[in-house]
Amino acid sequence: MRFTKKQYFCGDFTPKMVAIATKFVITHIMDIQRNDYVERLYAKSWNGKVKIITGIRRCGKSYLLFHLYKQFLINKGVEENCFV
Repeated sequence: MRFTKKQYFCGDFTPKMVAIATKFVITHIMDIQRNDYVERLYAKSWNGKVKIITGIRRCGKSYLLFHLYKQFLINKGVEENCFV
């Protein structure tokens, strides 16, 4: 959802827009590091086996891979254009 300049400057937001913006801010500010999980994945990354991450719904499996592990690899020196 994109905001228009009028909405941005005049504060003409619907409750749905406020909820989306709040979720975005909370998601990007409260980044809980899972260093143990990330380091365990990295330690076994080149052993020739497929890694399967399991867990209940909405427990952070995708977040672990797409955000934390990616950031870990970038910090290790992998270029950002190497990711799909």
